[in-house]
Amino acid sequence: MEERVQQLRFRVADSAPYLLVGHNLTDFDAPVLAEHDVELQADFLWDTLTVEMALSVDWQVLALRTAHQAQADAEIALKLFLTQIRRVLLLSPAEWEELSPLFGAAVVDTLTRLRTQQQEAWLTAADLRREAADYLRPQPQPSSRQRLLREQLQQSTSPRTLVLAPTELWNELRTESFMSFWDSDNTPAPYRQVLQEPVLEQLVDHPAERVIAGRYFRYCRQAQIPTVPANMAPAFRHRLQAIVDFSKCHHAPTTPLWQDGLRICLSAEQLLAHLTQLQDQPDLEVIVLEPDLITLGRKLLLRELATADVLASPATRPAWIKFSGGQSFVALRRDQAAELGAQVPAAYTNLWLEKHLYGQFRIWGSFDWEALLTSLAPSRMHVVSGAERPLLRQQVTWLGLAQLPLQRRLGITPFNPETIYRSRYWLLQAILVKEILERSSFSPWYCSCSGSRK
Repeated sequence: MEERVQQLRFRVADSAPYLLVGHNLTDFDAPVLAEHDVELQADFLWDTLTVEMALSVDWQVLALRTAHQAQADAEIALKLFLTQIRRVLLLSPAEWEELSPLFGAAVVDTLTRLRTQQQEAWLTAADLRREAADYLRPQPQPSSRQRLLREQLQQSTSPRTLVLAPTELWNELRTESFMSFWDSDNTPAPYRQVLQEPVLEQLVDHPAERVIAGRYFRYCRQAQIPTVPANMAPAFRHRLQAIVDFSKCHHAPTTPLWQDGLRICLSAEQLLAHLTQLQDQPDLEVIVLEPDLITLGRKLLLRELATADVLASPATRPAWIKFSGGQSFVALRRDQAAELGAQVPAAYTNLWLEKHLYGQFRIWGSFDWEALLTSLAPSRMHVVSGAERPLLRQQVTWLGLAQLPLQRRLGITPFNPETIYRSRYWLLQAILVKEILERSSFSPWYCSCSGSRK
């Protein structure tokens, strides 16, 4: 290893020109080599990751299909490099002028000279793009849920379509044509639209990133997809986030322009916040994506309590007998939640007390998003859920573990918090009965129904 580094150090220190090729060379290899006193000149570097970001702005995965072996990985990077050269040679003059800031002056001169030579007529840019894809890890493919959603969007005939989806699934909507996300202060950052000019202004001193960003915005306009960070390749997005402050690149939150052809995605929380605006829209077609996930994920933590807090409140006395028997949660009325010190928002009608951990309790609340949706009186409503997606045999994995040998080998004993409550079940029952007896003026009588009464 040290011998190779020494050879490279002497080579780059020589005045003769060189070209060092690598995948993620600029951000990874160059800093590592600098720690070994190998100073690389930017004009003599070809970072295949950066070049691929510019050539394939629509790709999400830009990692090499490597075996994590040095020689094999270098060979794949070399193949991708040769493919990129041929793709650059086939660029139109305008595209070549746009991409030239990615390279050093010597590389630009060499590529400009090669571009004047006649290229193989049988070799097309599409062929080279497919070849480059073979050197990278596979791109993500649409899920069965995405395909169902796409079919539903294609069949939609209403001028305006509203897609209600949990934020966890917004990633499956970002590449749909004419789709936009409701832009508000509580919109997740990866799905807030970013404006081109503020981004490019912050990239004046970063020519490579400026080129890639410009091509990304143009691609989004052509594909008619939202210019949100989630549509960037993760490698480029992370690089850009280290330079650009996206918070300075957003529109001020405004009401969407309700024009024909609008497809807008929003969460259940946004539905609650903007219900009045939505109720004014006629001919609104609604698509609900995974309603069960919306219901399970839309809960708000209202208060955390200790055992002493719960015992001190008369509102929870009926709940104790259920908790002592192993039940994990109990429904609450609004007045009971308020008595326990919870601040309940007006729209939150479903309230419950959860036994979170031993000695720890939580008050949760949620709102009835289905009732809100019905109040919109949509022209049509469709549901896309997992129940409609059959799982193929190869998608299902059965895994059986011998629990006891595994526990012995790891030295771990599983503990179920419920058992500690069950172990105290009769003690809690006795306390409850004792309190009833102390408050009552009569004596209890006992009977057995398994035969004669005693």
